[in-house]
Amino acid sequence: MPGRWLTTPALVRGTIMVLRKHGQLDNTTSSMQHVWSNAKEFNAGNAGTPPSSLVFRHETTTNQIVLAVIASTSSSETIISESCSVIKAFFSQTFVSYKRLLYIATGSVFRADSPLPFGGLRTRPGYAEYNGASTGSLLRHIVSAAFKWYWGCRGAEALHFVAASVNQTLQLHRDQNIDILDELMLRGMKSAGHIDCMKAARVPFELRHKSDDRRDRRTAVVFTPRRLKSLQRRSND
Repeated sequence: MPGRWLTTPALVRGTIMVLRKHGQLDNTTSSMQHVWSNAKEFNAGNAGTPPSSLVFRHETTTNQIVLAVIASTSSSETIISESCSVIKAFFSQTFVSYKRLLYIATGSVFRADSPLPFGGLRTRPGYAEYNGASTGSLLRHIVSAAFKWYWGCRGAEALHFVAASVNQTLQLHRDQNIDILDELMLRGMKSAGHIDCMKAARVPFELRHKSDDRRDRRTAVVFTPRRLKSLQRRSND
């Protein structure tokens, strides 16, 4: 099978759990050693061009992130890098820091009940494999994990899930339900390990909500010349 599947023990355990739940895995042949050794052999012999060339794109007519087909000669690195850039630019169309929106999306993606490779066992979900310390590494992990899972298993559920989470994040921001947004953002920061998950947390000043409505962003009262003269006469009196 063409493509590349870079996997980890945690993701293999999550896969086994899901397959057993749906009765699609024979218990007599599903030892961890057997599955893990097959995965390592597949990884070693199948590095190269992905089996299907999909990439995240910004559909401007609907203002949503979608999956689009590109040239089959595109490398996996090109697909991941371009997809990360598209999502970052998508989030940057608002007045808030794109980091805030990324953490909000992470709050939806990094859950045990999310599809693989992000979900899995509650005690060891797939997203626990992430150990980066920056928003750049976080975005790349989410995008690359979804694509690598697709390239290995031929299922696009993870890709559609990431796109839906990104689109939902922007819609929640537009709706301005700040309580939900802040809760998701702090959950995302904790799940990513960027703040202590055992302590109470506050939204950092630079990551606070900002309205995209310019009418809500006025910082001063503007007086007409006539009104200004009237105020000056009163102050002199």
